[in-house]
Amino acid sequence: MITQKQLLDFRKHNYHVLPLPASFVEDFNLLFYSGELGAMLEFFKKEYKGRFGTENIDITDRVLNHWQNLKVIPANRTVKRGWRVCGYMDQVWTLMVAQLRSFGYSLTYLKDIREYLNMFSDGVNADYPLLVLFFGYAVSFNDLIYFLAYEKGGQLILRSDYVIALAEGKDIPDHIVINVTEIMRSVDDIFPDKLNTTVPNLKQLNEKEGRIIDVYRKKEITEITINKSANSDRMTYSYKLSPKDRALFKKLQKVDYGQLTVKKADGQIVANEITTTEKL
Repeated sequence: MITQKQLLDFRKHNYHVLPLPASFVEDFNLLFYSGELGAMLEFFKKEYKGRFGTENIDITDRVLNHWQNLKVIPANRTVKRGWRVCGYMDQVWTLMVAQLRSFGYSLTYLKDIREYLNMFSDGVNADYPLLVLFFGYAVSFNDLIYFLAYEKGGQLILRSDYVIALAEGKDIPDHIVINVTEIMRSVDDIFPDKLNTTVPNLKQLNEKEGRIIDVYRKKEITEITINKSANSDRMTYSYKLSPKDRALFKKLQKVDYGQLTVKKADGQIVANEITTTEKL
């Protein structure tokens, strides 16, 4: 069993550039220990025998064997006649390796990234638990999974969070973006078993629920009220703006409606808060 402290420490130390979702610890435990998403986990544990890799990317068996010997991709899974035994996420990772190698990332770097994706795998009895968790996020929020490869290290992130970080001018080091969702879709075409994302144990959010969570996750919400009625569903929420934000005026220009509250102390602006209402 992975402890809360281990998950919190991971969230703190392994995502120093862009943060993990605030609900990471709760979501991780829900996915791997509640049993609600057992069908999804069982799917990712299935293995497939075939010449994976060479049919999707221009990589020879010799290169794949080299990566395997260096434990960059799963080792000790080769069987007779060149066939390989691999799971769904094994194939996804191998295609990620091919893309990262094309950008010049070293095999040592890739071994470190594989260890990062496999962190906690012993405790949850699943390979690539972070990839599995982000797959769950992407399905629930109808989002895409990106991998940001820095000079040293890298991280998984949802596309929506990445776009927000860019829009807010976050100080992100030079990096390469790998579209992991696109890779997964290419694997879907050849993997013999298909994951049914509409089954009851993989909960989908409707459009209104998604909008509420979207607002909650992306803004520093101080108060949120949902009004549900037969005629209209509305959401009213308040969120803070930094008094030191140089882009404050530009942000205010984009607010079409709502109420701005400015708090002062000793003649200085110490807080700005916008309350706005939108129809769901």
